[in-house]
Amino acid sequence: MKTIDEELAADAASQEVPKDKLDRLRAACAAARDLELEIQDLEGRASSKRKELLDLRYKGLPDLFMSAGVSRVDIGPSGNMPAYEAKMTDHYHANIASTWPAEQQEAGLNWLEDNGQGDLIKRTIEINLGRNEQKLFGQIMKALKKVSKIKERIKVRRAVPWNTLTAWLRERYQNDEGLGDNDLRTLGAVVGRVVNIKPAKEK
Repeated sequence: MKTIDEELAADAASQEVPKDKLDRLRAACAAARDLELEIQDLEGRASSKRKELLDLRYKGLPDLFMSAGVSRVDIGPSGNMPAYEAKMTDHYHANIASTWPAEQQEAGLNWLEDNGQGDLIKRTIEINLGRNEQKLFGQIMKALKKVSKIKERIKVRRAVPWNTLTAWLRERYQNDEGLGDNDLRTLGAVVGRVVNIKPAKEK
């Protein structure tokens, strides 16, 4: 089977490409290039706007709400825009991220175990088996009765789902059991306030 370059080389040798075809081709390639650059620009602007919005929702607006001494504000309809409501709530989030360096992940997981929260951790036991080990696989499936034969090949992975960790963090704070800044960093945790803005419910 010929490659694309080989086929095109054969075609080019047998005929000369008309100028109008080359012009259309170059114009289409330029249009594709321009679209790609436009998309990159839009994605960059969207990323910047998302950051601006997050800063407002998690910092600027909560500060203004606290200063005004309110937790909810109505935004009346305007033009084609329906009525909205802005409400401040407590915000909790924690995540020992899988993208962290291994040492950082271990520090977070060890913190949980050292502080009596080891049950939050999800453990995965991975056993590597090669070909022609069906018999050993059967033994493993019978409740690991032959541990002595496989212990050198057992790998235990630990992880905590972010939503499980966040729920635990929220419950802890609601019970007035806060954490220090170092502990929060170790658990990838953030505690604060957030303002959510949604269309107002029809009354």
